[in-house]
Amino acid sequence: MLNEIRYTKIFYFSLIFILLTVIGTQLHEYGHYLTAYYFNFNPKLHFASVSYDIESNSEFYSDTKVLLIKIAGPLQTLFSGILGLIVIKRNKIRTKIWWIGIFLTLFLLRQVFVMFYALANSYFKGKFIFGGDEAKIAKILGLQSGLIVLFLGVASTLICLYVYFVLIPKSIRLNFIIGSLIGSFLGFIIWFNLIGKFFLP
Repeated sequence: MLNEIRYTKIFYFSLIFILLTVIGTQLHEYGHYLTAYYFNFNPKLHFASVSYDIESNSEFYSDTKVLLIKIAGPLQTLFSGILGLIVIKRNKIRTKIWWIGIFLTLFLLRQVFVMFYALANSYFKGKFIFGGDEAKIAKILGLQSGLIVLFLGVASTLICLYVYFVLIPKSIRLNFIIGSLIGSFLGFIIWFNLIGKFFLP
């Protein structure tokens, strides 16, 4: 039956998205880490961030380098999403490599989450509050704090909706969407609040 809820499929899609949430987070942070390492800032990878030592390496410091370090995380996420679209375009539907392209593209859900989290936070606090790498990048560039968050968020939302409602076959679409939402939520809770700090304090 079209769009019939199948709990087994939801379960497996949820597991996949739990794993992808962790992988996507660490790939994003590795973007920061490798750039800071390249600039000799002695970076340290944590479960949800990267710290690096500027003071003891002041001879290497420049505002441009710090900007590039902050850009590298979101850039990695965008690269994964674009690579996913290319993989999807070049492969037949529902092959293994096609599914890899689907999941790579949906790393862009990070940008969707960042945007909606900022909007919800702003709504409840009664003023616009934007955070994360995108807001920091905007500040360094002298832009409005929410400009990059909103631009990337809207673009990523459109791409993800295209994946969900055009690319994913109707026969599994509902199960896929439910599984992705459950898995992403649980992945966030499990990694950021429960186990991440034990693996990468």
